[in-house]
Amino acid sequence: MTVLTEERPLCGARAHALLRQGGQGRIAGAYSGAAYLSLPNGLLMLFDRRRGSVPFGIGVSDYAGLRPLFAEGTEVSLLADEGESGALTARILTPSGELCLRDVLPDGRRAAKTVLPAPERVREAASLLAASSGGGFSPAVFPLLGKEPDPAFLSSRPYLALALPRISVLLDALFGKKDAAALSAAAGRLIGLGEGLTPSGDDLLCGVLYCLNAFSPAAPGIAETARRLREALLPLLPLTGAVSRAYLAAATEDGFFEVVADFADALIEERDLPDALAALLAVGASSGGDIAAGFLLAAGELENK
Repeated sequence: MTVLTEERPLCGARAHALLRQGGQGRIAGAYSGAAYLSLPNGLLMLFDRRRGSVPFGIGVSDYAGLRPLFAEGTEVSLLADEGESGALTARILTPSGELCLRDVLPDGRRAAKTVLPAPERVREAASLLAASSGGGFSPAVFPLLGKEPDPAFLSSRPYLALALPRISVLLDALFGKKDAAALSAAAGRLIGLGEGLTPSGDDLLCGVLYCLNAFSPAAPGIAETARRLREALLPLLPLTGAVSRAYLAAATEDGFFEVVADFADALIEERDLPDALAALLAVGASSGGDIAAGFLLAAGELENK
């Protein structure tokens, strides 16, 4: 039997909680970039740690080497012991072998910003995103630049054409402080919209919540806006798939990608914004662009309040 060991894996906060709970489950999917373990209390993701931290993910140094342990559909067992320091030792058992994770601690980073990004910085990032090949709903940032997508372009992107008016309604319900029913209806028309394991509508909603969580300390009222969106999203999670549901659930708990925190830093500091955006765009086929679009649209609304 193959036995692999990983010392000090990169562990998201939600992933650490899942490890502590342990349990029996199955392998929900195994792909070139990640494997997903479906456990009683949520989804656990294994991936290459060079991607940075992921809320419900365990980053390992040799994902390609451990991937043969995780055949889709097979059963998996998770056992964990917690030391006095709070570090875990966890064993993931599959029919093909065992992965031992040693000295596991949760990533403690939080994207808590005490100032809002300058309007020109948000527009600069929106311009870079609009000029990129981010795909998905990234063209939703065109209004930040005083532009509208070309109708011919929209005719080739049916999901985007559906999404744009729905995104506008969501922003109006959220930042216009419409009642909870209106906000829930607006979010419900975006959740699950798009293709793939994480539809673009879900990724954009994550981006909006990432922004609100990050900048809650920067101005009065932002934390309340974040709370309203969290409460609107939680009952809607069953409307989307397991992987996307896990990202949204983590976002409601202030979980985020490390590259999103870097992007937030670049918006308010003298750092290379193109590089930070490029790293975010590397997340998934279009997820990074969708997250960036949601983040920037929310940031644009914050600067107007």
